[in-house]
Amino acid sequence: MASLHRLARMRLETRDAVVDKVVYTATNPVKDELVDTVTLCGPADRVRERLAVYRDAGVGTLGITPMAWSKEERVAQLRLVADLAG
Repeated sequence: MASLHRLARMRLETRDAVVDKVVYTATNPVKDELVDTVTLCGPADRVRERLAVYRDAGVGTLGITPMAWSKEERVAQLRLVADLAG
């Protein structure tokens, strides 16, 4: 009986820890600086500028994941990034 009580308590503690993590994550959004560092988003001039920074740093291959609902929109985004990269 004692081990069942201990197991139930451990389960509640685990649940509480998960809930605390979810609440912390939801109330502490990702900082703008991090998003700016790891993404290429915004106006075309800004994306062109960020691409130049990567190029100047010696980056030869860059993984691009377009964010759009349709295939056509994703292809258009890839073409735009290619054009901005020069």
